[in-house]
Amino acid sequence: MIKTTWNYFCKLCYFGRLEILKNIRRFQLHFSSTIMAVFFMLASVPAFADITSEQAQQIQSLLNHWRARQCIPAAALSISLPGHNGPITFVSGTTTLGGSQKITNTTLFQAGSVSKSFTSMVILQLVAQDKISLEDPITQYLPQYPKWNKVTIRELLNHTSGIFDYTKTAKFQRIRKDNPKAQFTPAQMAYMASIYPNYFPSGRGWKYSNTNYILAGMIIEAVTNEPTSNIINSYLHGNQTLHLSNTFYLPNIYSPEEMARMAHGYDTEGVDVTGNSMSWAYTAGALVSTTEDLLVWWKSLFENHILPTQQLTQMMSLVCEHTTKNHSCVAGRPASHLEAWQSETRYGLGIIQSATGSSAIGTAWWHNGSTQGYKAMVMWFPKSNIYMSLMIDRDPGYLLTPRLPIVRNTLHALLPNSSIPTCALIYTHKTTKHHNHIRHTQHHRHHRAKKHKSHKS
Repeated sequence: MIKTTWNYFCKLCYFGRLEILKNIRRFQLHFSSTIMAVFFMLASVPAFADITSEQAQQIQSLLNHWRARQCIPAAALSISLPGHNGPITFVSGTTTLGGSQKITNTTLFQAGSVSKSFTSMVILQLVAQDKISLEDPITQYLPQYPKWNKVTIRELLNHTSGIFDYTKTAKFQRIRKDNPKAQFTPAQMAYMASIYPNYFPSGRGWKYSNTNYILAGMIIEAVTNEPTSNIINSYLHGNQTLHLSNTFYLPNIYSPEEMARMAHGYDTEGVDVTGNSMSWAYTAGALVSTTEDLLVWWKSLFENHILPTQQLTQMMSLVCEHTTKNHSCVAGRPASHLEAWQSETRYGLGIIQSATGSSAIGTAWWHNGSTQGYKAMVMWFPKSNIYMSLMIDRDPGYLLTPRLPIVRNTLHALLPNSSIPTCALIYTHKTTKHHNHIRHTQHHRHHRAKKHKSHKS
């Protein structure tokens, strides 16, 4: 019944596109049965102005259009602009598939690997307090893993440890498939990874691995002698700077009260997965939040209200994810900050920097997250000083990145006379089907498509 409802919903989305597209006058649409068409329109540049009702209507229309076309039940988008007090939030859809209760700015979504930036922040707070050093071997705090005695805390946070990703082990996948409500402990997940060979010697490459942030959480517990839930929630709710009243660390099965606040998440088959246990995500991805709270967090971080300057600098220190053809960037090696014209993505300590390829947009500092039924992303564009966050409650078969058309077109709406290319992205029936067959499992999975660099928990 659920699959039938979902297929019906998607058909409505598909056949309703033409009607929706009539209201998007800025888009010139060209359909093809096998490709996705991208249109670029260039304009000249004015100064940034306050948001107008016309801009707000345009962004709301963009969000509605994108959500319906991707068959996503609910989507929220928040923006912080220079000179504005507080975020500007746009919401679209309902809390359940085919439901009548509309989402609001306080509806909760899973944040997935955006949680990694919080975990990294807690580690860096411990560094600032001289309780640990980024260069400490992890076995100083976790002696039960002698196999990883040369791995440092820094290498956990920037994914240069070479440690195998527990979410890709056969045992983990089997347990998750057979019992989605299964409870995992951090020690169980670390053990699953430990019986597999390392990807490479520590510090000699780059590979996104959720195990790194499971171990980081275990180090937090070892150093503070407190459960990570106490530590993280104290930062979320006891910090006078943050005031993240709608963000929670929930590595468990949600209570009825928590479920009532959630936008229900759906996998690619349309199955409601909100009630599944999130114990498997632990400090790699168990936060739930709102787009507004993610903006407050990201803005506070980069405006230097969270970490001492030295630790923020460490957090923004980058490594190459891949070795370039000319070897100007070698995977796992330290790298400089990117310029807008470059086409790379580099990883810091729980944060990412990408070059957008657009001189008007500049670079982006961001992180995204992906769980079985949710996608999330938070971004900062230093050139315009615009912050943006996006959360959805269905896996569309691809990851959220700053290069998504919904992001570019929103930036174009905010800066209409800048030379930002707007992208009318058309997913035809065959193209959408292709995206839905990207290798996904029922847990966080890191995937790299040729056209989209991506990170997920």
